[in-house]
Amino acid sequence: MSLDRRYLGAVLAALTAAASLAACGPTDSGGGTAVAAAPASSTAALEPPAPLPTPTAATASPSTVSAAPSTPARPATTTAPAKTTKAPVSLAGYSATANAQKEIDAALAQAKGDGRRVLLDFGTNECGVCRAVDGLFGKSRIRSTLDASYHVVKIDLANSRTNMAILSRYDHSNGFATPVLIVVDAQNKVVTDTQQTGLPKLTETGFDGFLRQWAK
Repeated sequence: MSLDRRYLGAVLAALTAAASLAACGPTDSGGGTAVAAAPASSTAALEPPAPLPTPTAATASPSTVSAAPSTPARPATTTAPAKTTKAPVSLAGYSATANAQKEIDAALAQAKGDGRRVLLDFGTNECGVCRAVDGLFGKSRIRSTLDASYHVVKIDLANSRTNMAILSRYDHSNGFATPVLIVVDAQNKVVTDTQQTGLPKLTETGFDGFLRQWAK
């Protein structure tokens, strides 16, 4: 019995040693215990990608700048043609050297073109009433009426048989009291003659009324 117990003990001891070796696993060539590498964690593949680096001033995309709309070129300004007006004639005094008939003919030609009438002013520079009429011609109101409705011809009667003959063709009187104002139309037909009707009132209102009365 004692032998059998010793034998069983030896067998148990051997089995225990063998079991211990099996639990430790195989050894590497150096005699140490081979340790299997731990598998890579699967969570690494699921991690979100690292954020992209913030672009620097050198790599940042350029700002979009809207170009200001170009201002259309203005069309060239065309200068309107100057309106032609009748040049005002001098109404102060009488010229002894003027060609009265030539000036009358020119005034009549203009009257045919624009429909105005012709005012013939016969007088002398020595005549006080003639100078009073000259003063009225200088009034802006009267000058405006003249420019709008008349062509004026001043005819000097002092020592001029030629100009006296011109007056006699319009008025057949034997004598004349200057000034004599005669209005004719474009056909040189007498419309009014102050030698026959008398002078109008020599005031701005009176004389302007006379001019407007016989204007076309």
